[in-house]
Amino acid sequence: RVVRVLENALRLRLVRSLVCLLCLSAAASHAQQDESAGTQPDAAKSADELATVPVQPLPEKSPENKAETDANPVQLDAVEITASKRRQSTRNIAGSVSAIRGEQLEKIKAQGMADYVKLIPGVVLIDRGGADSGQPIIRGISTSAGALGTQFTQQPVGLYIDELPFTDLYAPLTQPDLNPFDLNRVEILKGPQGALFGSGALAGAVRYILQRPKFDKWETKLSSTVGFDAQGEGLSPIFAGAQNVPLFGDTAALRVVALSRRDTGRIDEVDNEEDVDRLKQVNGRILGSWQATEKLKLDAFYFLQDSKQQNSSAADNPERFERMGQVRNLRQSGFSGANLAVGYAFDGFSLLSSSSYLHKEVDQFSTEPFGTADPNGDPDGDGGANGPGTEDAGNNDTLRGGIFASTNGLIQE
Repeated sequence: RVVRVLENALRLRLVRSLVCLLCLSAAASHAQQDESAGTQPDAAKSADELATVPVQPLPEKSPENKAETDANPVQLDAVEITASKRRQSTRNIAGSVSAIRGEQLEKIKAQGMADYVKLIPGVVLIDRGGADSGQPIIRGISTSAGALGTQFTQQPVGLYIDELPFTDLYAPLTQPDLNPFDLNRVEILKGPQGALFGSGALAGAVRYILQRPKFDKWETKLSSTVGFDAQGEGLSPIFAGAQNVPLFGDTAALRVVALSRRDTGRIDEVDNEEDVDRLKQVNGRILGSWQATEKLKLDAFYFLQDSKQQNSSAADNPERFERMGQVRNLRQSGFSGANLAVGYAFDGFSLLSSSSYLHKEVDQFSTEPFGTADPNGDPDGDGGANGPGTEDAGNNDTLRGGIFASTNGLIQE
């Protein structure tokens, strides 16, 4: 029996070996046939027998059309920026730079960073719910996830208005969010940008470039926008205007910009008040340019923006625009600045002197209801200023905490 088992095993191995040899020989023969078919031309498919598709030749341009095309060549739109401290096209910048023109910002009715940073890949904005409290994040680089006022490190994204830096060295409390009306452009530079913009631009920088006065024409720009929010009460009007005035022929010009914005808000406090995050904002700028000589030019500007918000726009209800807490965070933020730039063009190089002053401040107070007054008291809101017995009806607000911070700086470049 053992011999028979061994014979059967040998037979099976022999059959398997024969099958493998047959398969290998068949594959080799097919490969030879394909190679011979590829190297020898097929006489049945000669060039004379190949089907052709008739193509009608393009009509030649008439001399008139040719002359018109040569006189008006098609030019691609280009955006010039000054991110590298020199005026260059975005196509010639080696780094990653994105620029949004002022016309585009006005077309989409942008009122702040939240409306346009979402158009730039790799850039997000953390909205903290207060005026001038948003934090731009570039390439996901951040030094802290806490809100402004709870951080002690410098922000990795620099904020500049022309050449004025508005980045705090430590413990930032406010991040200026300039209204983009009548801006020339907004430049977003992905970092690191420390070589040109210092330690405050590790992740990148956001630059607001103001619209300069124009020497050659009068220009008036008016804008009126009315917004409606289904979650708010009433309308949110925005009125803005800009006026360009040439002076002394074509050697000097003045430009004035003003804006007023009211936002009704949308967050309701349960059993207390509706639309507690109302916002009021004013913005103003005045710019002047003077071409004193062919080589000497002077530019100066002053700007300011003030924002006042009745309460934070944060909500604690995932389904509705409301919150249970009755703590009120009154926030008033403002920033301003002035600059004088003197430029002289020599034969082989240019010299530019820039002197700047900047100021920003933030006032934030938190109050909460505390105690009760006489339910039959005087509801005139004077807090009992008319003497005993005139206390207001209902709850009295008590101060829970407050923050006041102011920053001033002088910069010479």
